[in-house]
Amino acid sequence: PPGYVNIRRLEPTVMEEQKAREIAVSAEDTQPPVPNAVIAFAEFLLVFAVMFFIGTCLFFITTLGTYLRPSVVTAVNMATLVGIFELFVVFETMKCVVNACIALAAEKSMEKQMEVQRRQERMASKGQALLKTKFGDKLLKSAAAIVRGADSRSRRK
Repeated sequence: PPGYVNIRRLEPTVMEEQKAREIAVSAEDTQPPVPNAVIAFAEFLLVFAVMFFIGTCLFFITTLGTYLRPSVVTAVNMATLVGIFELFVVFETMKCVVNACIALAAEKSMEKQMEVQRRQERMASKGQALLKTKFGDKLLKSAAAIVRGADSRSRRK
């Protein structure tokens, strides 16, 4: 009939086991938060480094800038432009490319993980469906008999 969708449902015990596994994995992955003192110290170091760099630049500009020849000033200005181009074009482009590659790898890994999880769910639901049938009972009994026979043969040797 139109609109009919055949959906296999897992037994509640399988779903509960799967949720328990997911909770156990997520509990192992969590790490304690970083203390506020560490965050404050890192911010202080960043501000200190930037201020030190700006101070150093101001020192050299004021002490040496008035004594340089115009050709040297032009060379410094060109070096500054080349540095700006390299920083904002080359490095930013590389950063974007690396971030995109990492995101694609994470997406592909997540897809593979989801496929494995779907496969495990299908196998679990098929196993439960097989056990509920008479054939499944016979299959289990014959498998148990084979195992018992193999055990008794191995004990005789």
